[in-house]
Amino acid sequence: MDNDTLGGFSLSPNFLLGNFDNELGGRFTIGSAPDCVHGCEFTYTGNFNWDRRGRVAIDDPNNNPNRLGTFLRPARGFDGSNLSAFGNMFQFDANNNVFPPPFPIPEVIPTATAQSQVYEAEFWSVEANRTMWAGRYAKLLVGARYIDYEELYVFDSFSPGVGANGEDHAGRILVDTDNDMYGIQVG
Repeated sequence: MDNDTLGGFSLSPNFLLGNFDNELGGRFTIGSAPDCVHGCEFTYTGNFNWDRRGRVAIDDPNNNPNRLGTFLRPARGFDGSNLSAFGNMFQFDANNNVFPPPFPIPEVIPTATAQSQVYEAEFWSVEANRTMWAGRYAKLLVGARYIDYEELYVFDSFSPGVGANGEDHAGRILVDTDNDMYGIQVG
């Protein structure tokens, strides 16, 4: 199975995560129709796992023009210090707002020396169905299905010496989603 949902996704302008590869998985069904008309079947589909990883670090941390940035931008009510660990220092106006608010995109000074991203997705499902055959080629299926779909995204970044007192900042964005879907199916 192929997952083409996020081709080339990245929160960093310095590297992309790329596309997912095809993954080997299976669909296994056990069923019975003792009287050749009425039956039942149980099916497991999975386990499909997709993952993409990327990391970039600069060799010379003192070479500021080559430092790493991010596509993240502060929203109204937040200043750029909330994002300093992700490689962005913003220019501010006299009211301590990102200048000029909110458009065009404020001037950004890249500050990070190392960034990494991980995106993982997993899919599997189980189902139980009643079946009825009508002739040789027609089959009615009524049943229940459970689908489990999980995603994990992690963006880590390190920016040395960007704090008010010259301290290092490390930041992490973590999104962990677990979808449990229950449904009835007819086919």
